[in-house]
Amino acid sequence: MKRILRNYVVRDPKPIMDAILRGVSNYTTITLTPSVDGQLIFDDLGDVIINDIEKTELYVNGVRYIVNLDYTIDGKNLTWLGNFVLKTTFNLVLIIR
Repeated sequence: MKRILRNYVVRDPKPIMDAILRGVSNYTTITLTPSVDGQLIFDDLGDVIINDIEKTELYVNGVRYIVNLDYTIDGKNLTWLGNFVLKTTFNLVLIIR
């Protein structure tokens, strides 16, 4: 499923995650949850090597956000730059191609 909502792509990342778990995909996925309200930096990306930041997708509660505008990745740190505060109830999914 894919639709446009205020210039954002809304898509359920679950099918991609299911394919990754079955081992039939070239994608890597990381699920993150803010540990405190307002968290901006996530340094728990694990052992994943990101060669090209443009080949990443970040979803917050199923809404895809734009690299270098809403988030950036430097080394193994993801930094949220979006215009709203992340809450501990939010579900973030980072997909790396």
